[in-house]
This record gives sequence, C-alpha cells and structure tokens, in this order.
Amino acid sequence: MTVPLRFAALAASDQWLIRQLQNIGFGRITFSICKGAAAPNLGFRIARTQKLLNPESASRPGSTQVDFALRKEHAALLTHLRGLPDDSCVTVKVALGLPTSSIDIEEEHRAA
Repeated sequence: MTVPLRFAALAASDQWLIRQLQNIGFGRITFSICKGAAAPNLGFRIARTQKLLNPESASRPGSTQVDFALRKEHAALLTHLRGLPDDSCVTVKVALGLPTSSIDIEEEHRAA
C-alpha cells in the first residue's frame, strides 16, 4: 500500500500523526499501531525537548496549512508503519517537526 504524497489525501490517523510531529518540534511520541497506522484512541505519550538557554527556538508551532506535500521523512515513516503488526508500540524521535531516521518498536511476546 503506497502512501499519498499530499497531506489532504492521508487517512485521518496519518494526518493526526503528522500534525503531532509538527507540534512537538523536538522530542518524541509513543503510540500503538492498529491496522498499519497510529492508533491515538489507544492512548499516546509525548515528550518535548526544551532548550534551556534559548527556549523560543525549541518551540515550533504546527502547520496550519490545509494541504501540503509530504516530506520524504513523513512518507518513509508512514510506509514503515504499514508493515508493523497490531499492538506494536512505536516511539518516533522528532527534530524540527520531522521524524528522525530511526524509530523504536516494541512488540509484546508471551510465553507459550
């Protein structure tokens, strides 16, 4: 399943995730996966990184644009999420409102 190249063409859960990344600016977000996408209704956690000496440079208000072209970082993240099993717990590190080049994935395994 390919990822649309425009924000307005994304599913609601993908739009939610992109907006969260933009609003975080610097930090990380942790959420669960359901059907290959972020599932905010299952709960999520946000940790923001705040600079002490120049705090205004750390805050980046989210985009208010209705539609825009996705960055390659957005598309790579969404494509990767599509392949994860349900109930995976994902942590995405965020810099400048974009996902960094790696994510952490936790999967629960139970003894047989």
